[in-house]
Amino acid sequence: MMLTLSIGLLVIAAMLGLALLLAFFGKKPIPLGAAILHGMFAEAAAIFVFVKAYQAAFQGILGVVFLLLIVAALGGISLVFLYHLQGKKLPAGMVFVHTGVGVVAFLLLVYKVFARA
Repeated sequence: MMLTLSIGLLVIAAMLGLALLLAFFGKKPIPLGAAILHGMFAEAAAIFVFVKAYQAAFQGILGVVFLLLIVAALGGISLVFLYHLQGKKLPAGMVFVHTGVGVVAFLLLVYKVFARA
């Protein structure tokens, strides 16, 4: 149940992230509120993943998913505090890594939840 909720929260975070990515590529201002909401939904999901990963002693896919979510979160926090809030241009490489790590974490979580055959 918690992992399914995490998937739902990550879907919302991904939709907000897509909007942010489109603004980034369209060279439009990145709305700070949307970036904060994106992070809040992703971190709420990470908390649920943490609980389940902790119960599994951080072994297997859940441990990897949690680690990837933390890496993505650190990247997102860095993007906001080191670049966005200082009015600096976001580095495309860092945006790509943040996005890629988040997508891989999401796909692994979906696999863990729905590939129980």
